[in-house]
Amino acid sequence: MINNPYFTIWFRPVRTINNVLSDRIDFNFRFPILFAAISMAFGNEISEEFGFGFTASFIILLLLTGLTYTISAYFSPWWIMKIGKIWNGKSKFKDLQLVFGLAYIPITLILIYQLLSLSLGDIISDAEVNYGIQVVVWIFYIRILIIGIAKSQGFTYGLAIVNLVISIFPFIILKLMID
Repeated sequence: MINNPYFTIWFRPVRTINNVLSDRIDFNFRFPILFAAISMAFGNEISEEFGFGFTASFIILLLLTGLTYTISAYFSPWWIMKIGKIWNGKSKFKDLQLVFGLAYIPITLILIYQLLSLSLGDIISDAEVNYGIQVVVWIFYIRILIIGIAKSQGFTYGLAIVNLVISIFPFIILKLMID
C-alpha cells in the first residue's frame, strides 16, 4: 500500500488526514500550497491590462504567489482555528496548516493544466482553465477541507461545514461591498 499523501488523499482522505495529523506520515504542507499559489497567480490579467513586459510580469507573478501563499498557509488556517474556538475546536495551528496543504493537492492539477497549455504556447489564468477540471478540483478541495477541519477540530462534518462557511462569510460580505 502506497502511504504517500499525494496519492492516498484522492480516494482515502479520512485515513490520509488521520495519518498526517498523527505524524504517521511525514508531510510538508508548504509544497502543495506553493504550487496552488503559483497556479492562482499564473497568467494573471494584470500584466496584460497594463502592458507590462516579461520582467514586470514575472515580478507581479512572484508578488501574487507570495501573497496567495501567505494567505493560504498562515492566515486561512489561523482564521478557521479562531472561528472553530466558538464551538471549542481542539485544533492546533500546525494541524490546520497540514489540512490546508492536503486540500491544495488537487489544485496542483490546475497548475499542470496551465503548464501544458504554456508548452503549447498559450498562457492561461486559473479562471480560464477548463470548467470540468475546475469543478472536479474544487469538489476534491472542499471535500478534503471539510474532512480535515472535522478531524483536526474534533467536529462532525456538519459543524466543520458551519465552521468553514462562517469563516468565509465576512469575506463574501466584503467582496459584495467592493463590487
